[in-house]
Amino acid sequence: MLRNYNVSEREMRICLLTRLMFKPKDIAVLVGCRFPEVSLTRSRLLKKIYGIDGKSSDFDKRIMLMY
Repeated sequence: MLRNYNVSEREMRICLLTRLMFKPKDIAVLVGCRFPEVSLTRSRLLKKIYGIDGKSSDFDKRIMLMY
């Protein structure tokens, strides 16, 4: 489903790790970026995928509801 939104490889990994309930700090280590970049990417993905503005935690809640 995420491929329909033209997400990058890094964004895809962040989505998957979020879905697997990794903490943002751990995601940053696994993806190879800084913690603020992970938070910013998650909030941008909320806008890109769901079309709404919000916090990165809002993205986490929504991605957990995906089938």
